[in-house]
Amino acid sequence: MTEHLSDRVTALVALTFSDWLLKGADDSICSSLTAMMQTLSEGPQTVAKAACQAAHVLRESSIEEQSRCWTRAFCVGEGSVTPHQSVAVTGLVMQEPRDEVLQVMSDFGLAPEAALHEPADHLGVLLAFWARLLAAPGHADAAVSFAEKHLSWVSWVRAELAAKQPDNDVAMALVTLLETVIDDFLRKHVRVTA
Repeated sequence: MTEHLSDRVTALVALTFSDWLLKGADDSICSSLTAMMQTLSEGPQTVAKAACQAAHVLRESSIEEQSRCWTRAFCVGEGSVTPHQSVAVTGLVMQEPRDEVLQVMSDFGLAPEAALHEPADHLGVLLAFWARLLAAPGHADAAVSFAEKHLSWVSWVRAELAAKQPDNDVAMALVTLLETVIDDFLRKHVRVTA
């Protein structure tokens, strides 16, 4: 086991979770999630444990059930969770966090795909942009800053799911794994000051 995930592995994990959050669970995405979890099971202890737990939950459910869990978690009904940073921080969509993300993306000459029909602070969009920063030479500091400012709220998504859908094992396991990967990255790159 390694002490921390490499930034390249973290980038691939971010892209895999981005696809899941933006598109839901289909055969291709579930295959990607399974391959990702196999790789992560050989990573740092906390990540490996979360990956093994998520892999177990996915093995115990069909792709159709995984798709329903995603829909219930993020799309339909009062119990769904809106995975937007603006909602997590302000309680409303399209607020300051979205504007800040748009500015950061613009600074790098990027913008969210219009075809996505999601705001820039949707967790899936944030993860796709973060993956690009992680993969681009010379952008390590920007990737760390972006994670600190725009991904540290993922625990809110997990807490909301736990409160609203405690029986949604699929979404809970995957969001917990995502949170663990982000925490691993931040522990690797950010000095904790006492």
